[in-house]
Amino acid sequence: MDRSLYAKPDQIIGINSAETLTIDCTPSLGSSETLDDVSGSDGYGNTLGASVSDGDLDFEAPVVNTGTITSARTGATIAVGKAVQIRVIGAGCKPGKTYTLKIVMTTSAGDTMPVFQDIIVLP
Repeated sequence: MDRSLYAKPDQIIGINSAETLTIDCTPSLGSSETLDDVSGSDGYGNTLGASVSDGDLDFEAPVVNTGTITSARTGATIAVGKAVQIRVIGAGCKPGKTYTLKIVMTTSAGDTMPVFQDIIVLP
């Protein structure tokens, strides 16, 4: 089963800004399933963590939310373990360019789930 999540809408950051992005994974998780880990490797040898389509975009290590959070984009309340957060740094990016961030994590069901998020850099 394909567990890939293509997060929408696109995230937007400024050219020299640093922002923490929250990606709600609730639609791709079962009702009692949570995100488990975003570092190391899964049981199949897949590397967990974040990568980006172009090296111009810097980011810090992703983390799974450990408390209930409210989405700044939608206003929705996101339960513990249902979102991944990552700090993205726009310094050195190309204005107007779209970067695709990929975060690979495991779930409490033992599945490996990649999440894809497009990030647009504004001048």
